[in-house]
Amino acid sequence: GSAEAPGKGQWGGITFNSGSTASINSAVIHYGGYTYNGCYGSCRQANIYNNGGNILLDNVELATSSLYGLRQVSGISTISNSEFNNQPIGLYTANGSILVSSSSFHHNTTAGVTADSGNLVLTGNSFVSNNKVSQISAGSNFVHSNNTATGNSVNGFSFNNTITSNQTWNKDLPYVVSNLAIPSGKTLTIDPGVIVKFSVAYPSNFVVNGRLVVNGTSDNKVYFTSYYDDSVGGDTNGDGAGQVTGPGQWSNLDFETG
Repeated sequence: GSAEAPGKGQWGGITFNSGSTASINSAVIHYGGYTYNGCYGSCRQANIYNNGGNILLDNVELATSSLYGLRQVSGISTISNSEFNNQPIGLYTANGSILVSSSSFHHNTTAGVTADSGNLVLTGNSFVSNNKVSQISAGSNFVHSNNTATGNSVNGFSFNNTITSNQTWNKDLPYVVSNLAIPSGKTLTIDPGVIVKFSVAYPSNFVVNGRLVVNGTSDNKVYFTSYYDDSVGGDTNGDGAGQVTGPGQWSNLDFETG
């Protein structure tokens, strides 16, 4: 009957523990991530929870969970032609490796993708009408290419904190930085055509104690500019013409003692 309607978190979700494997094709997984008062960290809060498994998803929809479409704390997830939608966070990784290609993230209220650590590869995915495309910690090994973003509140990769290994940033969606640190002994290399936009009104947006290498060319420059600058990389802050650029909207590139 119609007395009860489906809703987020009505069942626990699917858990993959260490040593497990899975191949899931052409499936729909909705309304997982059950929570209860007092469960705190023991709640998985996800349609799929990967705790050390090796899982393959193709043409799978992960939607309407209580918090995460897929949550990984360890293991390997390889995802293609899939869809993450209508939950706070489409995909979250704390460690391990996640590879996502040709998939869509839409209408996630916090972010399409969040990464705290581990390896994350995003190739040829679309991000539409999320709050943020991503929340990426600089401690992650983040590789990406040919992604698109439209109608999000932030149409770029939000990237912050301290890098923990040598990294290379390549041309794709703009990087959106609030605070980033390159510590002594670490190198950040920025490829031609990369656009870095800085959130407004943060002190010391970009602090270098290590090494920064910017490899722009005369016909493919690297840009460091304001989050409000729509002239390069498009409308990254998703407000149309609502904000205009002006002096002092971000702090500086800060080179300190190594």
